Amino acid sequence: MNSYKINFINNTMTITKTFERAANNPYSEEYKLVQKIRADFPTMQFVRKASPAAERPNPFKGLTYAAMERYILCEGSSELMSEFEKVRERSAIAPNPYLLVRNWFVQRFPEYMEQRNEGQELHIKTYEAA
Repeated sequence: MNSYKINFINNTMTITKTFERAANNPYSEEYKLVQKIRADFPTMQFVRKASPAAERPNPFKGLTYAAMERYILCEGSSELMSEFEKVRERSAIAPNPYLLVRNWFVQRFPEYMEQRNEGQELHIKTYEAA
């Protein structure tokens, strides 16, 4: 188990939270190891390994161009669809075209994100090609 890592160049010993807890017990192997390291390297610094950041779900997951189009079609306005197409065309020169379109969509249709965040089922009609 990788519960510690010694870096002699930086004079540090990186330890996990589990190792740190075990090292607090004077009868544990971890405690004995820490005592030996301190005796051999009195200036050694102990650093706790950072825990991985808690993953947050992506609120925009599944918000594709196709999903945006379906939602706009559900609104039933050809003006909204032409506006969407213009934004999409103009965003082509941007470093991240999707980001511009997504931001426009979220600003233009805030109720879409509210429904998603509340876990409500989005009522989007699907249109089949004839």
